[in-house]
Amino acid sequence: YPFTSVEFDALHTRPQLLTALASVTDHLPVVAAYQIPAKMGVQVAAIPSIVNLGASVPITITVENIAAVNFSGFADELDYTLSVSGDLIGGVTDVDPAAGGGHDHDVFLNTATPGPKSGVLTVVTTSPQAANALFTFPVSFTVFGPTFLAADFDENGQVNAGDLASWSANFGIGASAVKSQGDADLDGDVDGADFMLWQRQLGTTSLVAAAASVPEPAGVWLAICAGSAALRWRRSVNPRSVTGG
Repeated sequence: YPFTSVEFDALHTRPQLLTALASVTDHLPVVAAYQIPAKMGVQVAAIPSIVNLGASVPITITVENIAAVNFSGFADELDYTLSVSGDLIGGVTDVDPAAGGGHDHDVFLNTATPGPKSGVLTVVTTSPQAANALFTFPVSFTVFGPTFLAADFDENGQVNAGDLASWSANFGIGASAVKSQGDADLDGDVDGADFMLWQRQLGTTSLVAAAASVPEPAGVWLAICAGSAALRWRRSVNPRSVTGG
């Protein structure tokens, strides 16, 4: 029979195929196994810059073996580990075969305390000769709570005209700006977005500052007692006489 083509048979194992070839030819087949190294691709979902205190905020990380093959057996599997540091929670170790479609993993922002937060996402593969073997992604966000005011640039517990003055004096700083200079959203610059945060929080007072301005119940009671004593003293030194007609 004339030789016309070769087709891949996924239903039989390699030893079975070699035996079949040897039985119909007078040569022992020689097989060389070649596989393309794995190639790691990582995608990070959008991360909010501002979150509420105590909120559950998952961030989806997609890890995929993107080696350019049309059959999974033509490339190595992707063995990888996702880890986090700083104000992030989560991590996993997993495997994605070539043309496997990828895997989604969630890590969480740590919102237990208010204030500016940061961390780093890291994905690393141990697959031999894998391309894109290391992926790192810095994360920053701010947790809003009753004791944290993003637009309180002078940290006096209130958002007022003094904070606007700080923003105005530093408007236009394009790199390495800090909160005290008017960077309310902590993105490293002082711009219109920071003014919008100041505008929304204008007149707001943190609970810590508010508590400091309200006397304790015991203090109120002492003040009442002191006032009553003073009134009795005035009456004792300024007696009034009542005469009848």
